[in-house]
Amino acid sequence: GAVGGPAPLLSQKEIDSKKAGDERLAAILFRNMVENYTASSVEQLTGHMVGYLAGKGGDFIPPQNILKEGFGVALEHLAEGLDVRFDHVVTKIEILKDGSVKVSTKNGKVFEAQKVIVTLPLGVLKSGSVEFVPSLPEKKQLAIRRTGFGLLDKVVMRFPSIFWRKDVHFLNCATADRTEVAMFLSLAGVGQPVLVGFHQGLEALSNEELSDEQLKEKAMGVLRRMYGDSIPKPVEVVCTRWGTDPMSLGSYSAPHVLEDGIHLEDGPVLAEPVGKSLYFAGEACSKQPGLIHGAYNS
Repeated sequence: GAVGGPAPLLSQKEIDSKKAGDERLAAILFRNMVENYTASSVEQLTGHMVGYLAGKGGDFIPPQNILKEGFGVALEHLAEGLDVRFDHVVTKIEILKDGSVKVSTKNGKVFEAQKVIVTLPLGVLKSGSVEFVPSLPEKKQLAIRRTGFGLLDKVVMRFPSIFWRKDVHFLNCATADRTEVAMFLSLAGVGQPVLVGFHQGLEALSNEELSDEQLKEKAMGVLRRMYGDSIPKPVEVVCTRWGTDPMSLGSYSAPHVLEDGIHLEDGPVLAEPVGKSLYFAGEACSKQPGLIHGAYNS
């Protein structure tokens, strides 16, 4: 059932109304943490966010684990023995009269199979860029529409050396400017002079219009305030723009404010197969929304 109405978790106006001092600092840090975890601006989030996560089986906040060699290693392992096709953008998924499934792609290639697993990101499902024939059941379409989809972008910077404390996993600056890159994950623990800066929600979508150089300066401006102007410049910078990437159109599902509240049954509905040949998987379909192990377990 629904667990939250249109009231947001926290508004920027509430933070701005707090007097300077520990109360305001705590509110800003709480906002940064929640926005980072949910890939959303606080105005988008329901006040029943924690209940949503508990109802979905999520962990607030789960243990943080890093694959030292990157997720590519895990993907290569999972792909062993599979026929993986690149540059095949799916445009249509059709269940035929005999129950088999035909998948059409932008490059004109067509594939037929007895069963198909759809792992399209929720943002792509929301966009309608992939046509389903016949149309998906109304309750699945409704679940797609009312499940929020957040945006968490990264500014990854490699430095010539580690200038921050090696035993600290996260660096967080209590900045009032929400367009800044103010939270960083340190990879010093795995021996890398790398900081992964985060920006999220509505501000991240706006920031995606900026160049890599401008995004780097947003992150470096915060780090200079924290560590001084003498810190080294990054030797390499990589920026993500998941919100405008047509292959994702966002990052992961999030408990957004809705007119009729969040519905805990939407996750299972997203995961329900259509007939006996069309299956769905991904983090939004799992009991661990927004998490990689949720996508894997689904």
